[in-house]
Amino acid sequence: MVAVFKDEKTLTDVRVMEVSQLRPVLGENHAMDPLVVLGGRTFFVSDSNGDIDPSDAAASGIMHKDTRHLSRRHLLVNGAPTRALSNKVWRPGWARMFNLSHDSDDLEPEIAVVIDRMVVTDGIHEDVCVTNNGTVPVEVEVEFQFDTDFADLFEVRGMAAVERVVTKQVHSQGVEFSYSNDGFSRRTHISLSATGARLNGSGPTYTIELDPREEWKTCVHIACHMDQEEDSTSPCPFAPDYANEAPVRFVRIIEAAPTLTTDNEGLRHAYRQAVRDLAALHFPAIDGEDWLIPAAGLPWFMAVFGRDSLIAAYQSLPFMPDLARSTLQALAVLQAESTDEFRDAEPGKIVHEMRYGELSATGKIPFGPNYGSHDATLLYLILLDEYHRWTGDDELVRKLEAPARRAITWMEKYGDPDQDGFLEYHRHSTGGLINQGWKDSFDAIRFADGRIAEGPIATVEIQGYAFDARRRTARLAERVWGDPQLAKRLRADADTVRDRVEEEFWHADGYYAMALDGDKKQVDSVASNMGHLLWSGLASEERAETVVNRLMAEDMFSGWGIRTMSTTTAGFNPLSYHNGSVWPHDTSLIADGMRRYGFHDEARKLVIGLIEASSFFGYQLPELFAGYSRSELGFPVQYLSANRPQAWASGSVLLGLRTLLGIEVEGGAIKVDEGLNGSIGHLKIEGLYGPDGTRTDINPD
Repeated sequence: MVAVFKDEKTLTDVRVMEVSQLRPVLGENHAMDPLVVLGGRTFFVSDSNGDIDPSDAAASGIMHKDTRHLSRRHLLVNGAPTRALSNKVWRPGWARMFNLSHDSDDLEPEIAVVIDRMVVTDGIHEDVCVTNNGTVPVEVEVEFQFDTDFADLFEVRGMAAVERVVTKQVHSQGVEFSYSNDGFSRRTHISLSATGARLNGSGPTYTIELDPREEWKTCVHIACHMDQEEDSTSPCPFAPDYANEAPVRFVRIIEAAPTLTTDNEGLRHAYRQAVRDLAALHFPAIDGEDWLIPAAGLPWFMAVFGRDSLIAAYQSLPFMPDLARSTLQALAVLQAESTDEFRDAEPGKIVHEMRYGELSATGKIPFGPNYGSHDATLLYLILLDEYHRWTGDDELVRKLEAPARRAITWMEKYGDPDQDGFLEYHRHSTGGLINQGWKDSFDAIRFADGRIAEGPIATVEIQGYAFDARRRTARLAERVWGDPQLAKRLRADADTVRDRVEEEFWHADGYYAMALDGDKKQVDSVASNMGHLLWSGLASEERAETVVNRLMAEDMFSGWGIRTMSTTTAGFNPLSYHNGSVWPHDTSLIADGMRRYGFHDEARKLVIGLIEASSFFGYQLPELFAGYSRSELGFPVQYLSANRPQAWASGSVLLGLRTLLGIEVEGGAIKVDEGLNGSIGHLKIEGLYGPDGTRTDINPD
């Protein structure tokens, strides 16, 4: 069997495309309410009745470690697909569907099909139950159809396809698909517990006789294997409380999270959803290690993402400190040791993205791993200090001293290639990212007149991160590593960076320019980047109020959050990825920065705007949404292919809660800013994590 996409672009053509361009347009067959079960690196996206249609343009199918292991799944009853009546995702890794046979057209349908679906350690497990609710015996034909293309996730996103020859074997107990190429091999093994099947070429078909109220059941176990992994023994029949790794891990994380009690309904729902989503996105980042870090988001970024994991871990630190601990350890293992231009790697650099699909494994694209992020290394140092401040964990900070020192060296040497004091990026890989800050689409860094800036580019927020990383690492050097000379040098360098940014990034019209281009000219768009200088503490006290007022002006604050770019710029587009949209994580960092500078009302307004926006998305904040004005439309507009759930969007709720209460840790104790009390009604947090593993209740009333 040959699996080929209908895309005439060559792989060479698309290797130089930006990641944000590789987003498929939703086709006619795309269900607007797909059913998703998620457990770390494995997820199943289907239509509402549980089927996968290979003509669907969305990311449907079973994805496991960046490879699609099932691209077609049809359950036919009496020759036709079942009809969805109701379904429920009980928790991210477990869903139940209640369907009817398509010939049940009367008001009292006879044939019901109930499907329980769950993420398990090696893939997906289902229990299918067909029931005759009628008053007379019936003959029912139940047919399963399966297929796969073993597509790389980048192909699912729109990259030109690789032609594959997939081997298929159909037998009485199921189907097995396999594929191998240049040392890369994948296998999907589907087994069914029911007997007495006849084979239809795509799977088994059963003809069953059902008396009134009689049931027929079968388990369907879909195992996803990499390389030469052996089949595991699947549980059968399926039970919702089956103790496999993914759901047990999910429940454990939920139970360990602090409890929020509040009379603010929106905040209560948003907090609960954020904790659930972060738990669902956890996965072991390094084989053989129990280091659970958050994948960036579903469906496109279920992988190690340095920047996203670091920011999400920072946002959630007093709520889920183990997330920060694991992230720091895992990313230290993946830290670059040498220069590799194809992967944009340099010694000491923290990984940007780690993929396991065929295109990455065989070197067709530079993402196995990729280091094209100019801020992740700085965020690593920032998180290391923040983790220490909240936990007092000297042992881990000592253990990670060497990776941290390598990160400092990268910042001072490779991160600033022309040694002008600013960190500027310029991609080396033809298949990598042009822009290597968090706004990483190819057109994200624009002048006010709409021109796209040419590199090397020094974005203003990266300078803020470098300033903060130096100050924070100086604290660790002094208090934990016993190196006062390093601390003194880093603080002096931080002061120099602050002075240089104030001098060269400040625009005469009263704001910080978003970047300097390759000619050291100000990229003069008014953009959200400058708000991160409040979060990093670089902005001067004298200019902070001007920055806050500029960000809260109508052209920047949509009513739901801060736009990535001002409506007054020529490049503004409310439906763009980075040129006018609203990103919850962006707004949450800016809000926390405002709070730190004492602008409580503005910080509160931003956080409440995000919480209110979440109610339009089922209290699950997406990766981003459109930058239309709240006063103009009255509701936030969905961005077409935003990841949801998304780690740092979910983390925005947790950081927002911390911002609303002014929760900080000082001198080994948790403090609450009295200036923010009573801002959103009654609120109590029980079991917030603090220094030395203590659990603290926060009750500002």
